[in-house]
Amino acid sequence: MLSKRLNDVIFIGVIVVVIASIIALRFWVLGTMDARIETIESENQAITAEISGLQQLIANHKEDEFPPVSRLYQRAPSHYSQDRLLYLIYAQLELAGISQTEDRNLSITLTENPSFLQDTEFHTLANELDAVRITIVFYSSDESEIYDAIHHMHGIQQRFVLQSVRYDMPVDDLVVRVTMDFVTFYNISE
Repeated sequence: MLSKRLNDVIFIGVIVVVIASIIALRFWVLGTMDARIETIESENQAITAEISGLQQLIANHKEDEFPPVSRLYQRAPSHYSQDRLLYLIYAQLELAGISQTEDRNLSITLTENPSFLQDTEFHTLANELDAVRITIVFYSSDESEIYDAIHHMHGIQQRFVLQSVRYDMPVDDLVVRVTMDFVTFYNISE
């Protein structure tokens, strides 16, 4: 059996080790929490900067109007070919760096004469011209590809009007699903 003095020393030593462990654990937890907070704050600043940039883009183009029907008539083809339209879209996406690969899972859906909400420019134009909605879905970890795709779709002779873009902000190079809806018009006289 150990002496009383040795038992007291061991007891005090255990208490000191427990207290030192608690203090060390506290500093470690606070250090990791601070690192996570800093990471989240930097991500929030990046998102805020992105939002500010988009708001500035909207402010810069606030005066832009939907193209008048007369300009759409000039750029609206008089013949609709699904194959030609698909080829044109694939070519523009290829120029933007978006190609059909297994990890991209690129798909394009064409909807002829889609319905639009009443009292919108799309609805008004769809009454005068034949419309085709193009839904493009792909996976990406680089949001600049979205801007490049939109830029290339607007840079061609046929008029493509961006209706909507849906995606999550890519974080840490994670791949996210991107869905873009364009509308194009055809001046088909029957």
